[in-house]
Amino acid sequence: MQPIGLPDEREIDDDSDEPDVVLSISVYTAHSVWPNGLRVSSKHDLLASNTLADLMRAIPCQSAAIPHASKRIYPDIDQLDRACIGMEDVVYGHHPQDQEGISKLLSYLNTKKPSGLSLRPSAVELENVRLGSLSLRMNYPYWIFHAGMCEHIWTIDGVHLHDKSDPDQGTYPLTTFLPGSNAPNCGVCKTLPAVITVSGDIRLGESPCLVCKSCWEILGWPRGGEEIEVMRLIGPRTPIVTSDHD
Repeated sequence: MQPIGLPDEREIDDDSDEPDVVLSISVYTAHSVWPNGLRVSSKHDLLASNTLADLMRAIPCQSAAIPHASKRIYPDIDQLDRACIGMEDVVYGHHPQDQEGISKLLSYLNTKKPSGLSLRPSAVELENVRLGSLSLRMNYPYWIFHAGMCEHIWTIDGVHLHDKSDPDQGTYPLTTFLPGSNAPNCGVCKTLPAVITVSGDIRLGESPCLVCKSCWEILGWPRGGEEIEVMRLIGPRTPIVTSDHD
């Protein structure tokens, strides 16, 4: 399979009037009913001059809405602000200087790779990696790891030169497809999608109660000796923390 021939980022002049290259990208997420299957969660158009960080910011994901907790399931790697993108055998991240956390992540991922292959971290941050500087393959699965335990697969579906009929280059990245949400609504506001379930909280009308990010940020952790359990709805159904905050 031949890689896509994109202009190197060193050849891209921000002031140039030459048309940029448009890449059509599909993002896949684990299916909520069939965990071993994937569903298309979004589609986007990006320019070759856009960066991997632009791609991350364009992808909507409910995992990004999980409220911060005082404790993490895996404190060393379960960081809500960490994101890694795997390209072939290279992993790009937001914090390449965080060698301990990235090393633990790569050690785990390398145990899942076929023998003879090994992932290695890049010294270049996502913000500094333009899509046009990479050798990308059509319909080849690349992966994203973020929000502690959330994974996505993304592929390049199409490539074409930016045309006058396309949206202005300054409007990219563009989201071209979003599926309907099947997440249950919050039990407090009855409007926004729930991201956690809370058990044992006397302030809520029921236990367990589904709660969205906005409502939980308003409620906050209870004060006093009340014990509650908060469990994420996205990813593995594991507790975020059992709390008796003072």
